[in-house]
Amino acid sequence: MSIFYDYFLATTDDEARATLDWEAGPTTPPSPAATLDTLPLPGIEPVVILGTLEELLTGRSFDDLEQSEIVGSRDDDTELVQRLSRAFQEAIGGAPLEKLQQVVPRWSEAEEFWGQGDPNALLPMARDLCLLARTGLESGRGLYCWDLRVAPRTSCRRRSASPSASINHNPEDIEDKIWR
Repeated sequence: MSIFYDYFLATTDDEARATLDWEAGPTTPPSPAATLDTLPLPGIEPVVILGTLEELLTGRSFDDLEQSEIVGSRDDDTELVQRLSRAFQEAIGGAPLEKLQQVVPRWSEAEEFWGQGDPNALLPMARDLCLLARTGLESGRGLYCWDLRVAPRTSCRRRSASPSASINHNPEDIEDKIWR
């Protein structure tokens, strides 16, 4: 099974839920006016993997963390939209670079990465997610995850992310935006 995760900002649960009707989720808005800040993060699931990151950032135990909430689904739950907790958004959005550099190596050792967690690959993802969450906090928008599960040999509505709908992944730009 293939699972795709796109993280995005929306003002309301209704706005987030509407992405279920878009061609391939939040990276493919029906019009330029509907474009949302979006970050595709393949393999970074919102409950356990990001819960582990939140645990490392905050020092709270996993059992004490607020969980994400499913705000919409379709096709027998093969396509979901979840609202991540405000506590997670504040934890990642408020994390300074030094804190991310400190916790990402430990995060990469999480058993959910099956021994394949590479801190050098995960740090840019965590920084991008930090930027997205921070942008949401500054603009009053919540952090959501669109999640598509596709069985093998099933046609997939997924496509490449549109550059105009995604966070810029140029490391120098991210450094300038987050760590000034």
